[in-house]
Order: sequence, then C-alpha cells, then structure tokens
Amino acid sequence: MIARMASSEIAGVPGPSAEDVQRVASLARLDLSERAATALAHDLAAILGHVNRLTELDVAGVEPMTSPIEPGNRWADGETPGPTLPAETVSALAPAAEGPFIAVAKVLGDGPGA
Repeated sequence: MIARMASSEIAGVPGPSAEDVQRVASLARLDLSERAATALAHDLAAILGHVNRLTELDVAGVEPMTSPIEPGNRWADGETPGPTLPAETVSALAPAAEGPFIAVAKVLGDGPGA
C-alpha cells in the first residue's frame, strides 16, 4: 500500500491520500468525514517525513535494541503464575465454541458476520 501512496508529499516523502485513509478507516470500522480524512492524510505524511529524516542519522556503532528500557520479569523472585483453567472450563464459558476452539465474530471482509 505504501508504494501507491503518492498524492500528498511533505519533505519529498510520499504520503497517503485521503482515499487511503478512508480505506484504513473502513477496515477499523471508523466513519471519517472527507475533511478528517484529508487532515489525517496530511498528518501521516508529516510523520512519514519525520521518519524519513531519521534515515539520515549516522548510527554507526549504535547497538540495536528492542526497547529503551531493560526487559524484566514481571514476577517477583520466587513467584510463579498460578494454575490455568482447564480447556473444558474455558470452552464452557465462551459465548460460542467450534470443537476445541472459541468462536469469535468475523471482523474483516464483507461476508456474513462482518
């Protein structure tokens, strides 16, 4: 999708069009006005422009990291998680089940349940 987002540009970086924003909004089941979609397309283009500027930084010798903070275990020393529920109990508590799986409503696409 990024390859075709070229209707608005900030700092030479192609940004999403209002139509692109409307498409993503529809996937999220959001109803945006044309004015809001245009404003969001402009904002997203500005964000992409900023990210593009970050590519100009010299990061030689900088160690990659997955988080700016040290990872830690949320459990205290010696503490362990409690017992889990049996699959049968979880299945019985679910609103709908299909075999060993919990059935959920479809959220993407145009078919039934969408």
